[in-house]
Order: sequence, then structure tokens, then C-alpha cells
Amino acid sequence: MEDWQNWLKNKRVVFFVAETVPSIAGSGINAFRFAKYLCSYTKQVKIVCFNYNNKLPKYELIEGVVIKRIRYYNKSLSSKLLSLPFLIYNYCKETILCNISFVYGAYMPGYETILFVSWLFGKKTIFQSTLLEDDDIESILNKKPKSLRIIKKSLFKKISVYYAINKRFEEKCINSLGKKVNIILRTQGVNAEGFAPQDLITIKSIKNLYNIKDNKFVILSVGILIKRKGYLDIFQYLKELPFPFIYIVAGLDHQDIYHRSSDQELKEMELIKTTGKTILGDKVQFLGHINDLKKIYSIANVYLHCATQEGTPGAILEAMSSRLPVVMRKIEGTEFIFKNEENCLIFNHPNESISCLTRIHNEFPFIKRLTENAHNRILTFESFEMISALILNVLYGPPKKNIY
Repeated sequence: MEDWQNWLKNKRVVFFVAETVPSIAGSGINAFRFAKYLCSYTKQVKIVCFNYNNKLPKYELIEGVVIKRIRYYNKSLSSKLLSLPFLIYNYCKETILCNISFVYGAYMPGYETILFVSWLFGKKTIFQSTLLEDDDIESILNKKPKSLRIIKKSLFKKISVYYAINKRFEEKCINSLGKKVNIILRTQGVNAEGFAPQDLITIKSIKNLYNIKDNKFVILSVGILIKRKGYLDIFQYLKELPFPFIYIVAGLDHQDIYHRSSDQELKEMELIKTTGKTILGDKVQFLGHINDLKKIYSIANVYLHCATQEGTPGAILEAMSSRLPVVMRKIEGTEFIFKNEENCLIFNHPNESISCLTRIHNEFPFIKRLTENAHNRILTFESFEMISALILNVLYGPPKKNIY
């Protein structure tokens, strides 16, 4: 590992992402955690994101990470257009000053400037898509008129690395840009040490805090309360479990000043909470957004994921790192990491989740094998340490494509 650490020690790294902590956006949280990990090895790590309607500090230092927020007024089309020159100026400035930039998705208006300036000044750029059928390369290009599509395609061909966190991202990139772009296929990574299991005393104190009895089988889901996360599907079937349980959901469930929830999302949050309580009663507990998730993972018996549209869920990686057995709905393109009956249990329809959860409840030797395999996969391939080494090898060593 010393090679990549030596490469980084004099480098400036910047992460471009629409929003980051204290926002609960998944890509922003991952960018912050990765940036925090790299702080120990680089000259400077900075996150550049939006300051929506100028409500947050322009600069902030959080756990060693410099966060710069660019003023962006998004309440109307005219205010967005007036904000654009200021955005582009800051994109150019930060790109020129850095050595390596990470661009998370296509959600920052004018982000193409980052790609162009990186190429013009010989900077290293990593582009990472976050959500299938939304900001994968194929979807990005298809949203544009043909003339603009050609320009945008040429910009993507100039990036240093396309970071695919899902096999379908990789395939769509190759279909759109050909095979000349360096592609890394890996999850977005996790701090393996940060999500280590907790001791029994800590576990008991956390259970007491949330009034969870020891004899209850604890099922955990993590994620904002919106429909695509599959909560409405799973409520219908959890009531059929043949043993005592409590279902705890850790995820934003109300309006929050740090997260841009649409009116539709707010309606979905209310619907999901109301439906969950109607169907499951006191068997479901909504915890809201939790900053320190490692403690919540430690009190659960199983992690349940039922989303219908994802890239690669970071919460599943965190559960695996915590040695928590995972039961999940099949996610297209994640077969390279999530393997049924090897490191998790995968179902195709929510009604199949009941047999999976029952198996986790009843078969301890199977659980032990499942969780050990999952934890080893994280340590060997998906930790920030391993991913940093891989990225730096591609950027500064002999080019390696499609590394598994």
C-alpha cells in the first residue's frame, strides 16, 4: 500500500458533488467518507458542493475535510441561470488548483466544465455514476439533442477513469463510448474499520436507548422514506413472519433544512409512515435520520433491503462490514459483489423475503458463513484502502481496465 500513499502525499484532491454532509444524500455521504479517509494521506482534500439558496456556511472544516459550498439559487429558472457563471468560475478555479478530481453524477449544472478544464490542464478526473437509468453515461447522453450529445460524448472520452459502481454502468459506458475509456468496476467503497461490530455492553445500551427488548428479532432497513426504497412492498409481507420481531427503519422521514425534499417525497414519507403503522403497529419503529449508523447496525439481527432502483447501495456494504447478515431484493448489475447464498440472500419478489428472513432467524451456522464471506469481501476488495490503491494504480501506473 505504500506506493499509492506516496503518490498521494503531495496531491490535492477535490470531490465535486451536489450536496454533502449534513445532507443525507447517499452520494454526498459517500464522498465525505471517502474524502475523510484520504485526509491522512494527501496534501489537501476538499469537497465542492452547492449552498442551496445560501443557507449554509460557505466554508466548513468537518473531521479534517474542507467543504466549500458554492452559492446556488434554484427556486426558479431565472435564478438558476444567474447562478451559472458563478458556478462555472468556481468549477474552473478548483479544478485548476487540484491534481485529482472526483465528479459524483451529473447533478451539478455545468459540470461539463470540470471535465473540459481537467483535460485542458492535464488533471486527473474520475467520473462516478450513482443511479441506473438516471445518470449512467447512456442516460446522460440520451437526454441531450444530437448536436450536444456529440460534444458531451467527446468530453466523457477525455476523463481519466470511469468509476462504475454497478456492472450495468460499465456496460452502458462501453456501449456509449467504446472500450478506450479506463473503467474501474468496484463498489463506492466503505471504511471497513468504521463499521466494525460493537461490544455487548454497547449493544445493550443502544437497545435500551430505543426500548428494544433482547428477545425481539431486529430487522433493520436504512434509507430515506421514499417509494423506490420498497418500504410499502415489504410492510405487506413482514406481518406474516412466524416469530416475534421489530422492524426498525433508519432514514429521513420528514422535512429537513439540509436536504432538498420535493413535495412528492414529503407526501411519500408521510404515506410510508402511516402505512407502516397501520399494517405493523408497534412492530415497526421509524428512527429518522441517524448520523452514527454503526451503532444501529450492531443492534440488528438482519439487514433488509427492498429498493427497486439503485446503483449499489452503500448501506448494504456497511451492513456487510458490520458482519450483519443481508437479505436484499435483486439489484440489476450488482452480481459482481452480491452473491446469493455466498455473502447475502437475494429475493426477486418481496413475498420471498419471508423465507429468507426465517432462514436467517433459524440457521446460525449458515449466518456465520454468510457474514464471514461478506466481511472478507469488504476487506479484500471494497474497503477505501483497496479502492484508493486501485484508482491510483490506474491513474499513475500501467493502465488496467475492467479490474475485478
